[in-house]
Parts: sequence; C-alpha cells; structure tokens
Amino acid sequence: MNKRSLKSDANLQTGRLLARSGNWVDAEKAFRRAVDFTEARNARALYLLGNAQFQLGNYAKSLKSTEAAVGLDGSNPEWHIRLGSLYERLNRDDAAIQCYEFAIAKGSRNADWLKRLASAQVRNKKHQDASRTLRALLEYDDNSSEILADYVDAVLKSAPTWQRIEVLNFAIAKNSQKSTWYTALGNAYTELGQFNDAAKSYNYAHKIDKNNPEIAFKLGLSLRLAGSQIKEAKEALEAGVEVDVKFRTKELGPGAYFQSRGQWQPAAYSYQESLGENPFSAELRYRAGLACDRTYDWPSAERYLRQAVIARPEAASWHYRLGLARERQGLYESAADSYGVAVRRSDKPQQNWVYRWGFCLQKANKVELALQVFRQLFPNDDSLKWVEQSGDEHLTPYESELLRENLEYACQMQDASLLFERASALLKLGQFELALCGFETAVVRDSRQRPLGFFRLAVTYMALGRNEDAIRAFLSTSSFPRPDGITTDQYFKHKWQYESMEYVEFLETLPVRSNVVLYESYFGTKIDCNPAAIYREMRNNPKYVDFLHVWVITPGTSVPSDVANDPRVALVLRGSTLYRKYLATAKYLINNVTFPSFFTRRDGQNYLNTWHGTPLKTLGRDIQTGFMEHANVSRNFLQATHMLAPNQHTQDTLISRYEIEGLYTGTVARVGSPRLDKTLNASPESCGKLRATLGIPDDGKAVVFYAPTWRGSHREKSFDKKRLVDDLARLEALDAHVLFRAHHLTEALLYNLKLGVKVVPAEIDTYDVLAIADVLITDYSSLLFDFLATGKPMVFYAYDLDAYTQERGLYFEMESLPGALALSIDELIGCVSTALVSGVTDAEKYEVAKIEFTPMEDGKAADRAVRYFFSEAHDHRKDLIVDQKCILLIHQSLMPNGITSSFLNLLNNLDPLQFRIIFLFDSQSLINDNDRMNKFNLLPNYVQRISRIGSQLVSLEERWVIDKFNTQGEWSSGEQEDIYRKGFQREFKRIFGCSKFDSVIEFDGYAPFWVALLGAGDKLVNNRIIYMHNRMKQEWSTKYGELKNTFSLISWYDKFVSVSKTTSDLNMNELSGNFDLDSSRFVHADNLLQPNDIIEMSKDVIDADILEFIKDSDEIWLTIGRLSPEKSHLKLFTAFKEHIKIQTNAKLLLLGDGPLRQELDYFVQKNNLQKNIFIAGRRSNPFSIMTIADAFILASDHEGQPMVLLEALVMGLPTVATDIVGSRGVLGSGLGSLVENSVNGLIDGLKLGRSHQRSVEFNVDDYQATALAQFISHVQGS
Repeated sequence: MNKRSLKSDANLQTGRLLARSGNWVDAEKAFRRAVDFTEARNARALYLLGNAQFQLGNYAKSLKSTEAAVGLDGSNPEWHIRLGSLYERLNRDDAAIQCYEFAIAKGSRNADWLKRLASAQVRNKKHQDASRTLRALLEYDDNSSEILADYVDAVLKSAPTWQRIEVLNFAIAKNSQKSTWYTALGNAYTELGQFNDAAKSYNYAHKIDKNNPEIAFKLGLSLRLAGSQIKEAKEALEAGVEVDVKFRTKELGPGAYFQSRGQWQPAAYSYQESLGENPFSAELRYRAGLACDRTYDWPSAERYLRQAVIARPEAASWHYRLGLARERQGLYESAADSYGVAVRRSDKPQQNWVYRWGFCLQKANKVELALQVFRQLFPNDDSLKWVEQSGDEHLTPYESELLRENLEYACQMQDASLLFERASALLKLGQFELALCGFETAVVRDSRQRPLGFFRLAVTYMALGRNEDAIRAFLSTSSFPRPDGITTDQYFKHKWQYESMEYVEFLETLPVRSNVVLYESYFGTKIDCNPAAIYREMRNNPKYVDFLHVWVITPGTSVPSDVANDPRVALVLRGSTLYRKYLATAKYLINNVTFPSFFTRRDGQNYLNTWHGTPLKTLGRDIQTGFMEHANVSRNFLQATHMLAPNQHTQDTLISRYEIEGLYTGTVARVGSPRLDKTLNASPESCGKLRATLGIPDDGKAVVFYAPTWRGSHREKSFDKKRLVDDLARLEALDAHVLFRAHHLTEALLYNLKLGVKVVPAEIDTYDVLAIADVLITDYSSLLFDFLATGKPMVFYAYDLDAYTQERGLYFEMESLPGALALSIDELIGCVSTALVSGVTDAEKYEVAKIEFTPMEDGKAADRAVRYFFSEAHDHRKDLIVDQKCILLIHQSLMPNGITSSFLNLLNNLDPLQFRIIFLFDSQSLINDNDRMNKFNLLPNYVQRISRIGSQLVSLEERWVIDKFNTQGEWSSGEQEDIYRKGFQREFKRIFGCSKFDSVIEFDGYAPFWVALLGAGDKLVNNRIIYMHNRMKQEWSTKYGELKNTFSLISWYDKFVSVSKTTSDLNMNELSGNFDLDSSRFVHADNLLQPNDIIEMSKDVIDADILEFIKDSDEIWLTIGRLSPEKSHLKLFTAFKEHIKIQTNAKLLLLGDGPLRQELDYFVQKNNLQKNIFIAGRRSNPFSIMTIADAFILASDHEGQPMVLLEALVMGLPTVATDIVGSRGVLGSGLGSLVENSVNGLIDGLKLGRSHQRSVEFNVDDYQATALAQFISHVQGS
C-alpha cells in the first residue's frame, strides 16, 4: 500500500470517529482528504463524504458526492435510498423514484423504503404507481389508518371504477366511520348505474355526517334515479336543505346544488318542484328557465324566463337569457326585443349583447334598426362622430391625388396597421371612397382581424349608403357570431382550443370566396417551388385579374419583390386569425407540403397539393425514422381534390406509401413540375443578371452548385457541420465558382456557420440557380430529378450512403441514377473535375432517366397546372387504380388482451385481394406503450394505417355538449344529440376527407370517443358495425361506467356484432329494451383463429423459469387471461389451494398481467402457494407452454367468446370452464367440461384432472369457415 492510500485510510478512520461524536464539520474535511488522497476513486469514501455533507445540510454537494459513489458502486441499496432522499430534497421526484425502486428491487423490501417511494410517487402525481406501493405497505401494517387513507386517495385518483369500488369496500371494512369513503363509493356506483347501491353508500355517509348537505343531495338524487323510494328521496333532499349554508337551497331548493354541479336536468326538475311551493319567486323562475335553457328545452326556458322578467324587469341579464331562448327558436323579432331591453337596462352592457341585438334585427329584416344598434358596438370610438361632423369641404385635386398615392404606398407596404391608420385619417377628412378602399384593403390583410377595423369599415359603408355591406361588416366584428349562451372562460384559456374553435366558426358561418387563392410553400417559410410558379402563371393571365392571391408567410420569410409589389397579393402570417379565416373560406388552396392538422376542406373548396419533387429517399410508411410522422401528410392528401405528380414513380409513391390507395377521391395530373419552368425558360439576360447578383464574374468559369438534403427525422434534424466546412474548403479549390444552399429544414442548424464558398441568399429561388449551374452536386435530394431536364451533369456525393440507406432508405440504387457517384471528398473532387471537362458521360442512361422521370418538362408545366386546377382541364389527368375490393375501416386499441388477439386473427384471415383494410388508430397513445407497439408490429403488411393526428375539431357549443355527455352519459334533448353528432361527423371528415367505406367497424366497442367517431361517418359509410366482445350490460354494471355513454351511441350503428350466438342473445335481451335498440340489429360472428400459427408457435422453446417451476410435478394446469375481476383468478386460486391438499404436486400456471397482479401475488405468498402456483406474467408465446400442460382451466365470471378456450382446443388440451354464457358457447356441445361457477365447482373440475373427455372433436377447419362466412355476411350487408 503506497503513502497516498495510507493517508486516505487514515483520514477515513478519523472521519468515522468524528462522525460518531457528531462533529460533522471536521468529519467532512477528513472524508474530503480521504477522497483527495485516493488514486483510484473510492466509492466508500465518496459516500461517507456525501453523508457528512448531508448531515451539514449541504444537499447540492452531498448529491454530487453520492452520485459519484453510486456511479462507482451501485450494488448497495442503502446508497440508492440516500441518493433518492437527496433528489427529493432538491425536488427531483422522478430521479428519486428510480432510486427507491432500484433499492427495493435489490434490497430488503422494508416499510420505510416503501413509504419514501409512495411519497415521491404521490408528489409526482403517479397515483397508479403509488396505489400499488401503498398496497404493498399495507402488507407490513394493515392496521395503519394513515397508510390506508393514502392508499384509498391514490386509488381514487387513478383507478378505474370497478377498482375504486373494490378498494373502498376493502377500506370501509377496516374503518367504517369515514363518510368520504362512503361518498366516493356512492359516486362509483352511480357511474355504473347501480343507483340502489349508490343510495345505500350515500345513506351510510349521511348517517356519519349529517351536516354535509352534498351527501344528502346525492342521496336524494340516487334514490330518485333508483325510482322506487320517492318519499325517501324527498326526505333526503329536505335534510340537505336544512343543513345547507353554501348553495342557498333554503331559498331556492335543491336545484341550486344541482346547478352548481352542472347537473342541469335534476336542477330543472327541482326548480320546477320548488316553484310549486313558491310560485312568485322571481329568481326561481329565472333559474328554472336557465336550467331548461341548458337542457335545450327552449319553449320551457322562454316561458319561465318570461315569467322571471315580469317579476323582476330590472334584471338585465335575465332579459339577455330570454333573448337567447327566443333566438334559438328562430323568434328573431321577439329575441331582439329582449336583447334590446337587456342592453338598455344594463349599466355596462356587454358587447356581445349589442351584437346579438343587432344580429336578430337583421335576421328579422329590420336593417335600419340593426344598423342603429350595431353602431353601439364601440361606443367610445370616434369614427361615428367623424362621419356626422364631415361637411362639404372639398380637397384640391393635388391634395386628393396626394392622399390616394399615400394610400397606395400603404398598400404596397402590406402593413394592415398602417392601412388602418391611413383609412381612419381619410374617414376623418370625409374622404369616404378613399377610406373605404383603405379599410377594405386592410381587413383582408390584417392577420389579427381586429373587430374595430370591421366596425370602421361598416361605418364607412353606412356613410356611402351601402347598408347591406355595412351589415356584413358589422357581423364580421365577432369571430363567434352564433348564439350558444356558454361561458367561454374554461374553453378559451388554452390558445390552441380557442384557435380551433374559431376556425370551426369560420367554416360554419362564412361563405366560400370564389376569387381567393391561398398559397403555402414549405409551411410558409418560403415563397417558391410549385405554388410560386402557379401564382406567377395566374398573375399574368387576364382571366384571373380579379383574384386575390393570399400568400402564407412566417416572420422570417423572405418575400420576393414581384410578390410584395403585387397589389392583388395579401401576405398572411401562418397561425394567425386571418390565416384560419382564409383556410376556411378561400375557394382555391395550393400547398407543396401540408396544412395544419386542424385543416378540413369544406364543400366548395378545391385543394391542389403539388408536392415538392420526385422522391429518391423513402416517404410515408417506408420512412424508418420516427413513428407515423407521415400522418398529417396522408390526412392532407385525403383532403385534396387535385394532386400533381411529374411521373408515374411519384404518383405511385404518394398514393401507396402514404397509404391512401382506394381512399383518395380526387384526381392526379401529369403536367410536369411548375417550379422547373423558370429553369428551362431562363434567358441569357436573366442568367447574367443572377450571376451578377451572386457576385460571379463573367470569367468563363463554370458554376458548381452544391445542394444536399437534410438528415434525421422530422422531430430531430441533424447535419455534419464539420464535414460540410471541410468539404466546401476542398471544393473551393476547383477551377469553378462554387455555390451552396442548405435544405430548408436544416438552414437553422447552419446559422452563423462560416462557409468558404458563396451561400445562395434566401431571397434567390433554387430554380433560378439551377439555370446558371453547369454541374449539380447533391446527395439524396429530389433536385437531381429536376436537374435531369437541363441535360447537364450531376454528381451524387453520398459519403454516408450505407448509414443513410439503413436509417432513411432509398427507392433506387444510387449507382443506377444518371450521374457520377462519389463516396468520399477525394472521389467528389475527381467526379466534379471530370464533369466540368466532359459533361454528361453516359448519355444513353441520362436519356432513359429523362423519359422516366421528366417526360413533361418543356417549360409549360405551370400553364398546364393552372388549366388543370382552375379550369378542370382533363387532358393531363392520370387514372388511379380502381379495384372492386370491399373497403373496411377498422378501429381497435391494440391493448394486450383477447380482443386484440381476435382482431389480429381476423385481419390475418381476410383475403387482401377481396378486402382493402384501413386501420384507424391514435399514434400518440401507442408510441410510449411497448406492449401496444408490439401488437402494432404484428399487423399484416397489406393493412393501410391511418393515424388520427391533432385534436378534435369542434365548435364551442359542440365542445360543451360533448363535455356534458362525457360526464352525464346522456343528452338532454334530440338537439343536443344532433350537435354532438355533428362534432364527430366533422372529425371523421377531418381525418378522412371524402373517403368512402363499405363498412366501418368499431372492433373494441368500449370507448365512447371511438364509438362516436366510427358511427358518425354517415354519408361516407354504407354499413356501420360495432362489436360486443362480452356481456356488455354486466361490463357496465361491474366495471366500466363509460359504457353508459357507449350504449347511448350504439343506435348510430347498423349491426351489433357479438362474438358468439349465446352472447348475442344475452346482449339483445339486456340492452334492446333498456336503450331502445332495434333487436334485429343484434347479430354474431365467432372469433377467428390462426390454427397454423398456433401449431407452429407451439414448437418454440419453453421459457426456462417455467420449466423450472413445473419440474417434479404430477399434474400441470394452465390458465391464461388478464388479471382483472371478471377472470376471477382469486376464485381459481382458492379452489387450487384445496385441490393440492389431495394432489400435492399439482402445479397451476397463470399467464397474464393486469391490475390485480399485486393482490394475486399477495394471496400466493400469504398462503405459501409459491411451489404450486406461478403467476408467470404476459408471455409472447403461450402455445409452446400448452404443450407441457395436462389440462386448461378458465374460471371467468363472464366472457364473450373466450379465445383461450378455442386455442386450447386447437392444441388438443382437455378444457374445464365455469358454466357461463361465453364458455358455454364454446364447450357446450361437448368439446370440454363445464362446472358450476363457484369455488366448489372448480374444485370438482380440478379433481377430474386429465380424465376430462370430449364427446365430440373440435373441427377447426369447419369452425374457421363458418366464422369467416359470418363476418363477411355482415360487412357485405347481408
């Protein structure tokens, strides 16, 4: 041992002694010396140093030392606990959780560590994880009231309804004096429609806490909903009123409480009851009217509100509400009367009240009165005064001309604020015509769409006697012109939601403008490419002289001078209010990439997607970086009415690789590439001018243009900047002028990078540069196909060819393309030098490529594109492949369960020559879920994947109705259902455009959102099918409260497909009457299997841990299923516990995972069953395990058609199942044994062991043929 090591050890000893005496200051110094003297970093010394720093409260230093210690030696669980506590103190709960989890997994599982973990999980709002940790804690101390309370709280914040009920009952059994638990239990039972059980729970809570009015009101409502205890319900409500001091129910009755909860139907009923007892209460009349208003009972709302204002005429807001009720009935004149009174009686009338007053007057054709009212929208604005005070003063011709030129100057500036200012000055001078020109020009360019601008425009129209135009301008002062009576605060606090709803208002309320074209290129970052070429062609065509050309820009967009100086051009900021307005109203839309995810083409709009080149690098589903990054591109193509494809390869790639085959309803034209026209038509004069602009002398030297593409994914771009600098330095040495341009997606990465060659400025178009380039250097860019048309040589600098091919992928081998391939900078220099001297070296190869990729490039592509899009010219349209396949749209969640297995089996049994299968899913919900991604990767290759991207596109009122439906499970009126449905019809169109489907299939049949979405595609769908994989009413009453919502939506479907005949009959009997469903729509289609795959997979190697578990066993039972209540594994374990008293070496294997894993593990440990029961978790291949099992057993309480029973039959296993409807449908014909659904029944089944005999054999081929025929008959409508 050297001297440094001896000193280190001595200091460690000293430090320990000092620490024992509590002298942490000197101990810290000693440990610091020990660390410093250690040649190789000493983990123990670092930990002790960190501990001393911890004791001194130096947590940041302690963290650094402890992290270093754990980094050197991570084997000590206690060190991880200390590290976790430091992270906690520094508010880094995520890191703390990781430390605690590691320590608990590696060390002894003690209560203190579990408490630390649970606390961190709760603070980090990981309530589901916290509930599992706290449940484990209860195993150490099941009498701890604090732990129990924390456990219940975590479960209430994270668990599904059934689990909340289970845990609350468990907690109440330990402590029956907590009213909050009984209340939560009542809430859970209410979600499941179990109102009697809810009432019992609320009643217990009420007995404990009689002074809580909310409990009494909930009790009263649940008794009323149960329908059998009306007297008791009334008494409970009266008890709530008696103790209430918060909701004013003594004055207003229980309705006031229900109103505070947004429960408008019971509120309306209660207010009407209270009015019977107090008929002269003005406020009760008002509240009854308001409740009827919110339940869309407009006649009743009008009646009660009319009575309210009679009793209290001074209440301005009540008159406003009466006006709303009348307006919703189309009673515009009487609505205007009410709004007028509201405005006149209000000290500070809201602008919206004035707007509604004027709106109703114009709807009642009282234009003059409407104009007088609208003038009050901006009472403090001076524009009305200016008009009234303007006299007959005339300006001199010089002054008039000066003002006109000043206005033209402002127009050229494309500055809406300046235009507004100039127009206002002209209005003040009484120059109404000039002012009108200014305001009209301003409002079509004002990205903010300021209401005051439209108000002054309206005032100017009025001054000129153009009253109808004035009305339209006044109406434009609000982006939300429709009457809904909804408080907007909760919806408009999020910018994205406001903007989405505003866009819907524009879609729904504004007309399509037939002379407006909106252009967008590269998300507004540039004004170039195909859209710019089409714009310039239109600009020069007298046929379109009256068109307004709207160019989308971003703050950094370079605007070409010819665009900026065009008075028919409006520049609009992407993402602005005006952008959304034009997107909703322009008849013609042109884009070379994509519009935002909210964009939905309306009827009457035409959308041309020009794309931006012939693809060499892979696109769409072929892209290997990212996951479904092409989703919005596919969506945009489905919105398009017209597409350009310069060659067949591009057409095939865009249609097939973006997965829209059979769905795209627009047309495709082969007109060439409009953007290439300026390259091919460039004159010597324009080329010379460009060379001069770029500082290229007329010295006879050639121009070499280097334009590489981008690297990375759409979410994360990358570029090798050092290589670029070095390569450009080598290229600069060539006897040529070298120009460089980065791809627009990587320009930002190269910002401020010093490059030795000339960088083409942003304001110069790439296709102008191609005209002067003598040699093009590129890599995998589509630019190479454009440059083909020039006949000049190309060099492909593919220094990262192998990596790029593997990461992104290419459609062609680089060697097959018409140019020289260089894999290194030395090769590049040689290839470019050869090209400068010899030009194109393989003329035949070049010409073949031109014929394939540039067949239409003659400099007239833009003219053909304009005729195709604006005049519907047919001469260059290309036919799309039309097949006779039955198009099926299917949604399924891909959760790792039996429904997903059934879904995948179905897909693999369908003939892709007969069916076109479109799979709809939400990529964001899959991307972070490995289990679901694994299922996604099992989809057959022929399945077309359409990912829903973006948020639901709904109006303000639709959002309100949807939210109410989500919380209450029903609509208050047919009108609300229509509003709800319209929101989902628009969402369907947002995703699919005008695509048409033979059948849509909601294969899960549980989630209300997806059920509504798949059921809403009315005119685009011939046949709507929803699956029922279980006994659905029982699923609702025991587990899934949201199924009440689903049942309200099922009537939108044409067929309700259960997965067995017995289950279908049961669903029909239990649902048709309760939810008014047509019994003839209840049909069935048995689950399909993949028997060949089952047999093949059964040959795989069995996992070692399972082989270890089953050794020395006399009898092996297998069961498979999600660890959830309906599978009743606890019942099976209880039976197996009894069974091994006789058959001591019997083993039970359970494959599966789920929310009851912890509870089942606890049962096994508590009863010392580890040698006989193994919960093996989810396994990717259960079939190999079936080969070692003696029999299969299923203990479920309810099933639709158990897939695992069918799979066991395929494997020839003796099968035992509880005698429930689903299992009876599989085994009832003698294929297996059915036993009583109880512990004793399962004991009896286990006793028989291997001796279970089938009375008939399972003919899998016949079964498959029948099941497939059933499915096909439903999707084909028979």
